[in-house]
Amino acid sequence: MDGCRATNKGAGFGVRGSEFRSRSSGDAKFPPAAGHSAFTLVELLTVITIIGILASLASVAAYKVFFQARGAAIKADITNMDNFLAQFKNEHGDYPPSNLDHTNSAAQAAMIRFITKAFPRCNAIEEVRHIPRADGTLPTYNNGAYSSSSPAMSPAQALAFWLRGFSANKQRPLSSLYDPQPAERVGGLEFNGRLINPNTKTGWVIADLIPPVFQAPSGSQPYVYFESRSYLYHNNQSSATVGSGNFIPYMPYMWDSNNDGAFTNLDWDANNNGKLDSSEQAKIYANPKSYQIVSAGVDGDFGTPTSPVAKSFPLVSGTLNLAVAKIYRSGEGYASEDDDNITNFSQQSLGDAKPQ
Repeated sequence: MDGCRATNKGAGFGVRGSEFRSRSSGDAKFPPAAGHSAFTLVELLTVITIIGILASLASVAAYKVFFQARGAAIKADITNMDNFLAQFKNEHGDYPPSNLDHTNSAAQAAMIRFITKAFPRCNAIEEVRHIPRADGTLPTYNNGAYSSSSPAMSPAQALAFWLRGFSANKQRPLSSLYDPQPAERVGGLEFNGRLINPNTKTGWVIADLIPPVFQAPSGSQPYVYFESRSYLYHNNQSSATVGSGNFIPYMPYMWDSNNDGAFTNLDWDANNNGKLDSSEQAKIYANPKSYQIVSAGVDGDFGTPTSPVAKSFPLVSGTLNLAVAKIYRSGEGYASEDDDNITNFSQQSLGDAKPQ
């Protein structure tokens, strides 16, 4: 029995050993490692290259979709503001001024004229005193003149200020906003949470002193607003900063209707005297009878020209000299960043509107 058991053990070990040897020596179910086919280096590099090309194509396509979506969102915002300002004019009799510098006599007169027309039952001088400065402080009014040591609201702040509406109190449409228990604004545009503090670039709340701006979908620059009677003022504001470290890149766009770069034979010359009369000055700009709304486009950059283009116009008395000008549609004076800017006076981006 012992021998039989020994034999069985030996036989058992022998069978298992035989199976092991069979598998290691070429059984079809277990081919030797040396029989595996492998990728060559060339094949691997080819696969990696194809994957890279596909990834880059996908990235380009994704960026194009992103770019188009942002552009469409900006156009939608500008259309909404255009529609709102059309209703605003119907209700208040005029477009709101964009030059809100109380210390500028022309701006002061424009603000009083607008408030008087929009709210004939109010004390216009007192209401204009409640149009704040850029830092939220109010100007003083003494001896028939306003004064302030703070800068005026920017064109971006002016846009948000007017679009937010007024108090329901027609006799005190602005001053009642500063009562101990402030009145609420009514009839304003819906900003969908995109009013921001222009200094901190963070979300704006009612308690903030500084007047907000309306942030474009690009997320870095707000929309700006230029009313036609103040085009020249805003252009001069930019011209005054040429060569400084604080250049103002946003400005109203001129329109050379002949695209000849020389502003010859323009339709603004109503008197046909070859001179720019005071009543004609807005006519050298796009939208000469209304306003411009300008966005910095998808890249969030209004465009700072590396070589600013200066323009001079003969006046009835003297010469109008502008140290910087941007000309729609020719593109003269543009920086490369101007090309994707979107406005209310062009159906296309400014770059796409250039003559081909």
